[in-house]
Amino acid sequence: MRAVIRPGSVQEIQAIVRIFHGNNPPAGLHAISTGRNWGLGSAEPATDDVVTVDLGRMNSVRRVDCDAGYAVIEPGVTQLCLAEALDGTNRMLNVTASSGHTSVIGNALERGVGLRRQRTEDLLGLEIVLPDGELARVGWWPEQTRRTAANPYGLGPSLLHLFTQSNLGIVAAAVVSLLPRPESQRVLRLKFPCARRCRRAVF
Repeated sequence: MRAVIRPGSVQEIQAIVRIFHGNNPPAGLHAISTGRNWGLGSAEPATDDVVTVDLGRMNSVRRVDCDAGYAVIEPGVTQLCLAEALDGTNRMLNVTASSGHTSVIGNALERGVGLRRQRTEDLLGLEIVLPDGELARVGWWPEQTRRTAANPYGLGPSLLHLFTQSNLGIVAAAVVSLLPRPESQRVLRLKFPCARRCRRAVF
């Protein structure tokens, strides 16, 4: 790894990508969110000749709409951060069994497994900086002037999953769906005297 760059905005990501795209330097870019999605990847690049783009400073929860059931977040937003933002609301995050300090976007892009469903199913829309520095959005994004139903696939072919486990762009933000929070949750602990009775209870 040759260097680490820590952009703090979408515009800074675009500027970095344009420099590398236009000058054709002898190094690639390796983007990470927090680098803590252990088991799915880490902060370490696969090759040596890269500059790491650490997106940890981009940790803004841009918008939360509990009525519509979504949040617009940046790559540095962790499970803990978003869970705290949703505390006391009627919505919850599809958490994983990983650390609270893992990136929600990073885990979803690596096709992590949530406790309720696959994390890729939480992705409604992505904001991506393409290899030439252009900013694009795929999937569904909330409109400012009217409320529309969240539909990540829209019309025609969906481009949403071109950017999961790929190097086709740097994801700068995402719209993630939020789950309804149950009225109550309980943990049951059952003890059986033998395995035979356990099997009878289950089957």
